[in-house]
Amino acid sequence: MGNQVFRQKSLEQLSNVKASRDYLHAPSPRVWMLLSVVLALALGSTIYAFEITRQNTVQAVVTVSKSLIGADNSIMTSVTIDIPQSAENAVHTGTPVMIGDIRCKLDSIWTNQDGVVRAVVLLWNDEAITTLDEGTYDAEIILDSISPLGFLSS
Repeated sequence: MGNQVFRQKSLEQLSNVKASRDYLHAPSPRVWMLLSVVLALALGSTIYAFEITRQNTVQAVVTVSKSLIGADNSIMTSVTIDIPQSAENAVHTGTPVMIGDIRCKLDSIWTNQDGVVRAVVLLWNDEAITTLDEGTYDAEIILDSISPLGFLSS
């Protein structure tokens, strides 16, 4: 008999419309919209921080020359780069260089008798660089790259 009274009170509370709103509280559409905007901003910021890299570059002129060396017809491609004065103190062996879409690294750096700082990249049988004909090309020397959260992904 005690259980029947308890059930009757519960049924009366649920049949009351005002009380049912307290039990079934749903956030308004404004709250959902605000939450989706905040989540979209957080997701976009995270993707930006991991994927976007800012590069400090200097324009340079490169000269490409090729030599056929060895009995196996291996091809050595020599890329000579005149380093601009603004970048003389920033370049070192291993500094990346972009020649069009081709990325390579400096092998050696020296100063000639005229005081011009030059660098060379030697590539053996590199398929990407063999697409370049001998001649002069514009290039970019990448002095540094900054990725806001790149240190977390390495």
